[in-house]
Amino acid sequence: MTGVDTLDPRDEAYGLTLEQLEGRLYPLSANAIAPDDNFSGASPDGFLLPGQRLNKVRAEDDALIAAHGLTWEALGSALERFLKSPKERLDAHETRVGLEVIGVTKVPDVLLDMFVYLVEPRYLLFERVALDIQECPWGCRNPLKNISGVPVYSGAEFAVLNMENGFGFTAGSMIIHLIRAHQFCEGPGTRFRTEPILMARTLNVLSKGTEPLTRLPLFRQLQDAARTLNQLPTNLDWFADFLRPREPGYDPFANLG
Repeated sequence: MTGVDTLDPRDEAYGLTLEQLEGRLYPLSANAIAPDDNFSGASPDGFLLPGQRLNKVRAEDDALIAAHGLTWEALGSALERFLKSPKERLDAHETRVGLEVIGVTKVPDVLLDMFVYLVEPRYLLFERVALDIQECPWGCRNPLKNISGVPVYSGAEFAVLNMENGFGFTAGSMIIHLIRAHQFCEGPGTRFRTEPILMARTLNVLSKGTEPLTRLPLFRQLQDAARTLNQLPTNLDWFADFLRPREPGYDPFANLG
């Protein structure tokens, strides 16, 4: 592992010191932007919690990925394939009834109306616009945009539930870039942290010989999953937290209706 006070060779091409890079990764409220850095895209939520060190967080995830026989590129490719898969929007009634079967009951109506999809049909995909925009702290620019200098940023967040094996994960929409370009899933405990092994299990990267599901009504799939998978209720705690408003009495989806 590169020492916590030494710039990782993976980061040398970006022209930043470690102090500058970590300053960009901490929440805006930490006032950690280095005095000699004119970066104006600090995230209100942060990519690291105050006190966390980039090299330590990344080394721990590097070891976890290697221990499971994975690579960062394989993980990024699996996620990209999933997000490009055909998806079917679900109506609010179908989604609500199905989720109630497996214990998720507090779901904002507007989220069900606009951002719930069935994928493959093994997966449920929940998407919503994020309340805050995150810009890539390494200063990367999006080569797919026609406007010169447009930064890579995250303006949405999503959650994925594999109804066949009960695993799921949450992520910000910048996650493919962070995985492929920076081998980074954000720090443990941050709002947009993605657990790489949960992602791998959800997307069946770690399983062999999984048979495609036949097309079944959503309610039937969820019933089968709830009946056969003991780990499902525990994993769904993550989704319950994702789906409900983050502050008591405040509905972040009110302006989307």
